[in-house]
Amino acid sequence: GAEGRTLKVILLDTRYFREALKPNPDGPTNYKPNEGSLLGEAQWQWLEEELQTDARLVILGSSIQVLSPDHRFEKWNNFPQARARLLDMLRKSGLNLLVLSGDRHISEFSMLESGFDYPLVDFTSSGLTHAWTGEGTEANPLRHGPLIKARNYGLIEIDWDAHPLSVRLQSKDLDGGVHDQLRLSYPE
Repeated sequence: GAEGRTLKVILLDTRYFREALKPNPDGPTNYKPNEGSLLGEAQWQWLEEELQTDARLVILGSSIQVLSPDHRFEKWNNFPQARARLLDMLRKSGLNLLVLSGDRHISEFSMLESGFDYPLVDFTSSGLTHAWTGEGTEANPLRHGPLIKARNYGLIEIDWDAHPLSVRLQSKDLDGGVHDQLRLSYPE
């Protein structure tokens, strides 16, 4: 983008080098914690280089949720050391960051409110063709707002002229109505 309106999008491949998930047939989650990694060492080095940017906003895309720690499906927290390494790398970058994730058939905002100069948000939006139809809800101590169990898509609006930089995230229904939204402000 033009000066002051620079956006960098980084998409992570969390499958190619990922170590095998450890099934947990008798536990509350589908997988046991794994001390292995989701990314190969070459990916970690590449990511560290990509985070050396002067972009005003960086969007990090992950096929699986980065922040949500408790649901029973595939997530970064199945690999707690890798998740800690990622969060440490993001924290040290000093960048204005937003995480996008999917693969859940739900929509939600997960927010980590400590360790960064602003709340780090993982915006999960997946379920354009179908959504979770199960009863009840699931735990996510980092959830901000409701768990959306309806077909949805996500919209990101960046207000480049705002000081501080402002981003509006919306989880929308198939008719364009808003399920939920969140406005973020980033330090200058």
